[in-house]
Order: sequence, then structure tokens, then C-alpha cells
Amino acid sequence: MRFHVGPIPESPDFIPDGSWKALREPSPWMFQLLALPIGIGTGLLFLFLWSRLTPLNDVASDGSIGLFLLNFAGIVVVHELLHALIHPGNGLHRASILGLWPAKILFYAHYDGEMPATGSSLSR
Repeated sequence: MRFHVGPIPESPDFIPDGSWKALREPSPWMFQLLALPIGIGTGLLFLFLWSRLTPLNDVASDGSIGLFLLNFAGIVVVHELLHALIHPGNGLHRASILGLWPAKILFYAHYDGEMPATGSSLSR
């Protein structure tokens, strides 16, 4: 597994033949726009549940907001690691990439290779 900062890397080895059909995908900005309502709703739910478990009487002095943001960032990392678990080698294969694209405010798990058929595995 490797970590990459920037756009999802292109694979120089990938040359699709005539049997491949490209999928229509939204641009990174459109994807973010589509995901925004879900993210805001999830964030508000997370904040509500956090407030039930952590009294916010003196937020500035006890660091609850900082702790909340740290935990939220941790959830994003765990989320992407869960995506990587379906990669060959459970995300530990050299073609597994965890990335951060700051310009698009995007975290991702990407596999730079052909995924094997169900039930087979690649050697690391």
C-alpha cells in the first residue's frame, strides 16, 4: 500500500481493448456536490450524538471541538481503509493507493491494477 497526495494517479500500463466500456462518472466537483447533503447530514448526526455523550458546557476550555474534529478526521481515514480492504491482499498489495487530493477536498482508496475474479487473489 502506498500514500499519494494529488489526483488519482493514471496507470501507464492500462490500455483498454475493445471489450472495455467506459463508465460515465461525475467530475470530482460534481461528486462532491452530490455527496455534500449526505456528508452534512452525517456530520450533523455525528455532532448531535457527540453532544449527547460529551457535555459542551465549557467547549473552549476542555477542547471538545478539537477532539470532535480529530475524531472526524479519524473516521475519514478508517472509512478509506475499509474501502482498501476489498483490494487484493486486503489493501496491502503494492497497487493499493490511499490518497488525498487537497485541491478537490477528496480522500480516496484506489487500486492501480486489474481486480481478480471473485475468489482468486494476487500475491504481494
